[in-house]
Amino acid sequence: MDSHEYLAKNLLELAEISRDPVVKLSALLDCLEEYALFKFQLKDSIVDYRYLIIENMKKSDSKIYELYSEVIDEMFNYLISGKCNEELVKRVKELISQKVSS
Repeated sequence: MDSHEYLAKNLLELAEISRDPVVKLSALLDCLEEYALFKFQLKDSIVDYRYLIIENMKKSDSKIYELYSEVIDEMFNYLISGKCNEELVKRVKELISQKVSS
């Protein structure tokens, strides 16, 4: 199993079990980044790898990018309202489980 695939799965598990919305949302964001590194076979040793992740999401898999943007939006929403949308965890899990081997 690729290390990024492994990390994406474990970050998703952390998001699922965490009761802290900040930890949950941060884990979801990192999960999607690690998943993109795995899917697009990018190297995290590249200087601007986060930029490459986002560009690859936009060009190659809009579903990942949409979820990534929603997680960022939800982070701001949490800061404003103090509420966290638990549905995001389910949607990220569906995406990851469809595309990452068990």
